[in-house]
Amino acid sequence: MARENETGLIIQELVRRANRNNRRLRMVEQRVETIESRLGSLEQLAIKHNSQYKERFSGLEEKIKSLNDRLTKIENSVEKIFDKLEKTATKKQLNELENAMNLLSPIGQQFVTRDELERKLGMR
Repeated sequence: MARENETGLIIQELVRRANRNNRRLRMVEQRVETIESRLGSLEQLAIKHNSQYKERFSGLEEKIKSLNDRLTKIENSVEKIFDKLEKTATKKQLNELENAMNLLSPIGQQFVTRDELERKLGMR
């Protein structure tokens, strides 16, 4: 009977240890499930953010291309303006032209009428 009693105690101890190990195992499984759930949520969030960033970068890329096109057009316009400015007269050239016109202009000169000329020459 002492042997049966010892065997019963050993079995009880083994059952108690098995139950304790089962509880530990369940707790570890629950932690793993919680971690897997969180990891899944993080993966979904990362995928969502990745797609949002792709959309934003795509939009920014389009804006940059548009700005690049506009900048190219502005550069071409500036080149055309410089070409036209090279063909226009400078202030110095305009002053020289004005002086030449003043020399040839009859408005700035004093003229004599026919009557005055005849009077001076005594023809009348």
